Amino acid sequence: MEISLTSKLRIVFRSEADRKSAYDTLIAYRDACNFVSEYIFNHDFVLKQSDLQTALYHELRNRFGLKSQMTQSVSKQLLPVIKPFNHNFVNNEFGMAIKRTITERIFLIISTRI
Repeated sequence: MEISLTSKLRIVFRSEADRKSAYDTLIAYRDACNFVSEYIFNHDFVLKQSDLQTALYHELRNRFGLKSQMTQSVSKQLLPVIKPFNHNFVNNEFGMAIKRTITERIFLIISTRI
């Protein structure tokens, strides 16, 4: 039997500058997730992490100012969310609604971590 333990933490910042820095980093991470999501939807569902890293790694670092580990975790977080939707399903009339749902879910994941 598996037992799952969930903790809810509250981060207390020492200064307003620290809080702003953390917030700015989370916003940059969210924007990078949305950028990669757009890329996946517009490039016939590139669902291999190594292909995404090859195509987008340097652009994510330059455009969003993310450090290496955060840049790599963008695709790690997105792929399990996007993989269940195949190319044929997303290109039909419901495609844009699914795309918005995925983007909103990513935003909720990140905004609840502040």
